[in-house]
Amino acid sequence: MVTFEAYQLTCFDHLFSLFYGGCALSFHISCPEEAVPILCGGLERLVSHLPFLAGKVSQSGKIAGVHPIPTTTSGSSPPIAVVRHFPKLRLFCKPGSRSQLCRDYIRDESLILAPYELCSLAGTPVARFQINVLADGIILVPWVNHMAIDGIGVDNMTRALSICCQADNNPLKARQLPTDPSVEADTRAVLANFARSQTNTITNSGTETDGPPTLGEGEHNVSSLVDYNFCFAASKVQRLRNCVRSLWPENKDSDQPIPRISCDDIVTVFIWIALTSLRQDGMSINHGTMKSTLTRAVDIRNRFSNPIPSTYFGNCVVLLKESLPLEVPQWRNTLPGDDDQKSCSTLAPVLHRAADVLRSRLQSLDDQYIREIFSSPHLPDADPGPNVFVSSLRHLSSYKHDFGPVLGQANGFHLLPYMRPDGVCTIMPKRPDQDDWDIMVTLNPKDMELLRQDSWFQWMSQTTTPITLFESL
Repeated sequence: MVTFEAYQLTCFDHLFSLFYGGCALSFHISCPEEAVPILCGGLERLVSHLPFLAGKVSQSGKIAGVHPIPTTTSGSSPPIAVVRHFPKLRLFCKPGSRSQLCRDYIRDESLILAPYELCSLAGTPVARFQINVLADGIILVPWVNHMAIDGIGVDNMTRALSICCQADNNPLKARQLPTDPSVEADTRAVLANFARSQTNTITNSGTETDGPPTLGEGEHNVSSLVDYNFCFAASKVQRLRNCVRSLWPENKDSDQPIPRISCDDIVTVFIWIALTSLRQDGMSINHGTMKSTLTRAVDIRNRFSNPIPSTYFGNCVVLLKESLPLEVPQWRNTLPGDDDQKSCSTLAPVLHRAADVLRSRLQSLDDQYIREIFSSPHLPDADPGPNVFVSSLRHLSSYKHDFGPVLGQANGFHLLPYMRPDGVCTIMPKRPDQDDWDIMVTLNPKDMELLRQDSWFQWMSQTTTPITLFESL
């Protein structure tokens, strides 16, 4: 295995605790076995070009970084990938209407698709892969350390892998990867300028230690939570956006233009308001005004004075928090009807305020703002009340990466529920054949049932499906 020079993690990497997350790319193939050597060869080429992917996150003193994994006495290293066969399983066929699956949701069943044991063997690796061979296709699971790679980094890694898988058919293209180790190193050097010395510790206490950091898996993964995919109708999202924008007066003499509210903003605030409202129903506010806090993970690669390459693998996001008072949701007293325009007009005033808060913050997110984040101490959020975390992968090209003539492009893209906490919502990548919005929501069973029964969430959702990647033959 190709080696590389160890490097330190940046302050942006330290915004995230050490945990693993995986995505699942599904490929319908008539002869799945034919894809195995292609993926194995592609992964071998990927690691030879970007050897830090085979490394591990470890700590030396107070400094955390990515280091090569030493070889054993026999001269071997832990493999980058493992192949597992499931001949009695097939890819899940997503229902075309509201899901009424006749079985209990088992959150951890998808773990059989992840290279969990391979990661344990390597300690705390940057990334490992599992190639799952089902009866009717392949499920490829990249399993990544979130302290070393963010969501866009995973998409960049997947793109690079798809290029490497075409080496036999297109050797020239296989040498044109989106990044290389020198570009990654230069980018880390730029980001390091934002770091304060104390942010280079992997723990808040700054304890000196050597070896891999503690995962704390039992504290992060809650098997009792449930994860659903809600598909929002694109027509309703667009209509809501138009209604919200219409609430700003058009004054040609004003220096304040109408905020550039996006459909992504509308989906985010709708989720925020809906979850806040349903949670408020079961709460009594006896200690003054409570607040609902929204945390968003925002990519900042293009927010710097000198933009960071969009192809950068490492973490380059900030977490923005917004708070709104928990007010009595008068709109919930009105049920949506058959007239979508009227329903949108009812919702628009509720979403308007939150959308304005979100868009104003995004427009102020520049180089100076980012510097201020790392120049002031982070105080713990003591605000009571329910919290929501929303991130958007809508713009990712997950369905466009071409893995060659055998695999083609992925037919499905999912996030494995493992380690997703309560209240996390992810706007999934846009599908190539439709404009609708897929939203993955993780909640405790009680809140999920309330959400699924909510009239406004039902009105917005075309389908509601528990996260399921495979089924028995």
